[in-house]
Amino acid sequence: MFSSIVLAAKRSLQHQKSDFRLQIFAFKLNENCLCIGQTSGFYEFITNFSGYTDQLEPLCSITMLPQFASIKHLYIIRFELTLAQIEHIKPILPQLEVLRVQDCRFESDFYGSFVKYCVNLKWLCLENIDLKRPEFLVESVQNHWLHQEYPLLDHFKLTPRSGNKIIELKRFFEQNPNIRSFSISSFCLYENWLSLIDTKANLDVLFVDFNCWPRIYLDSIRDVLNFLHRRGFYKKLHLNLPNLQNLPTDDTASLKALEKLHIKRLKQFENLFLLMKVNELVVSAISEFTDVKVLAMTFVDLKRIYLKMATSDDIIAFIRYSPNLREIHVETLGHGSHFYGRILDVVYLNKERKKLEKAQKVKVFVNKKVVNASKSAVDDHEFSYVNLEKINFNAFHQKFEF
Repeated sequence: MFSSIVLAAKRSLQHQKSDFRLQIFAFKLNENCLCIGQTSGFYEFITNFSGYTDQLEPLCSITMLPQFASIKHLYIIRFELTLAQIEHIKPILPQLEVLRVQDCRFESDFYGSFVKYCVNLKWLCLENIDLKRPEFLVESVQNHWLHQEYPLLDHFKLTPRSGNKIIELKRFFEQNPNIRSFSISSFCLYENWLSLIDTKANLDVLFVDFNCWPRIYLDSIRDVLNFLHRRGFYKKLHLNLPNLQNLPTDDTASLKALEKLHIKRLKQFENLFLLMKVNELVVSAISEFTDVKVLAMTFVDLKRIYLKMATSDDIIAFIRYSPNLREIHVETLGHGSHFYGRILDVVYLNKERKKLEKAQKVKVFVNKKVVNASKSAVDDHEFSYVNLEKINFNAFHQKFEF
């Protein structure tokens, strides 16, 4: 989501004082989402500066202004929120449905001074948070906020800065049985899985992020994941991995509940048997030395693929070897075989797909320029096995938000 930020600040920042990096701003990611933080904390997310200034607001102007009446999502990034600042945004807290707090501190009790006013929360995401700080300790009760009920909460994300035991997790899930999905860092899960065995959470989806520090590798937590699934803690499993290296070498077991796999960088890999049940694959980057053919032949249950950047040869590999594949989404299509300028040879792709026994029809989603140029090069725009479609970039980018 942050990749699509357009921060309207170019002209205003040119006139700020030399210490503008320490100033606090709020800007709208979209009509429903507000982002708050110090400007220095946003630099890694900003991809474009526009020439307008109507999106940028000082934090003190948030209170009761009409342009914030539609805000339902709030992201707070990398700074300490004081009681005075909380007072400024308090009028919008009751209407929030999504709260994301990343690498932040609070002057006072996290729950009592802030979260308890968010009475309509459906998503609560706490990322890179230090749970040892005073704001999470109230009258000698550690993680007081985990003792509370959140009646509408549907999704909970917790990736603390350390992997210490959090015994309050058991009570949290018992008091909030309406939670359907839970996202957690690999090390935090490894340290706390015993507290989750008998919670009867019955989650639809468990997300485990192996890109957060501290982290452990998949071979150390594979048995834990399968055990929690057998005990009914969750139904489906989504994994976020840095790569496909250091996978378990034992070929007698697999992650039977695995549904979705998000890979940060795809390069050399081995022992893919553990992941062969995956049916949705999301890849941020593919190394030029990656043998995509082997991946396509291994993931026989694969139904949907989302690739930030891929060559036409990558697409052809999945067309040839993934019989259950229904969709391929590619943000940026690079040159390769049977891709000429902006023309992708869909006739060839259709012929190759037809050769695969019991192959499902595949929709290939690419940018509209490729779709238009490719369709203009052929008389027939509808094929039995492969069709080109225009990609929905908003929906595509959401797939990369783990």
